[in-house]
Amino acid sequence: MIKIMLVIYGVEKQTVDFVASFLKDARNVEVQEREIKEIPYDLFNDKRGQYRGDFINQWIYKNLKKKGTDIVIGILDVDAYVPPLNFIFGVASPKLKVCTVYLARLKIGVDIYGLLSRLKKEVLHELGHLFGLHHCLNKLCVMAFSNSIYDVDRKTYKFCGSHYSRLAMGGLEFKSKYKLI
Repeated sequence: MIKIMLVIYGVEKQTVDFVASFLKDARNVEVQEREIKEIPYDLFNDKRGQYRGDFINQWIYKNLKKKGTDIVIGILDVDAYVPPLNFIFGVASPKLKVCTVYLARLKIGVDIYGLLSRLKKEVLHELGHLFGLHHCLNKLCVMAFSNSIYDVDRKTYKFCGSHYSRLAMGGLEFKSKYKLI
């Protein structure tokens, strides 16, 4: 059984429930939720007006990851970056088994259904990185790199055959609807 903890900041309950629901489309997954009330201010860059994504992952690992939890996925309604990028939709720290997805830019120009579609793709993308997957050249694969919101919208929430198989070999087997045909 893979135990996943969702660390939530500033996210509505229906959005959290949506993420938990599609994560449970994988066999042998248990999902727990933990809401946090604040992100330490020293992880915020005043000059940029953004949080440092990789530092947030380290903070989550040191302060929030419980013993017995295999993976932590943060869903945070803030803007973030990692050098040298101007912004990120998400970031994974495979050695820590922690990834985070940032809603600030995913919310731009869409209603709740558009946001949920983008969020699903980015959570699955970062989860793939935690399982050792790299970016994919197939623009429809969820593991395709997203340099812009248009890239996020173009790709699907499905893994190409190669990535789908590698996930399953790593112990995370999703239902077949998550595999590109």
